[in-house]
Amino acid sequence: MFRISINDQTFLCTTESTLVQAARQQMVKIPYACVGGGCGYCKVKVIDGQYVMDKYAKSALSDEEVENGYVLLCKTHPLSDLQLEWNT
Repeated sequence: MFRISINDQTFLCTTESTLVQAARQQMVKIPYACVGGGCGYCKVKVIDGQYVMDKYAKSALSDEEVENGYVLLCKTHPLSDLQLEWNT
């Protein structure tokens, strides 16, 4: 299990789960909408940590955003503890 910190909230997540799945199971409020990688609503910046991301729509997350450390919570699996930030 990895510790996921996003703004002032923390939850646990395994590599098998996406960040949205784990947060929902633990009743942590995070931004999400379609849960399919198509809308971009759950876009956050990774401040620290390792992860892998499933396929997503380029319209939801550009290559430039990925290069700058942004991920979609609905498509991201942690490989370590993660420090995330989203603009509330």
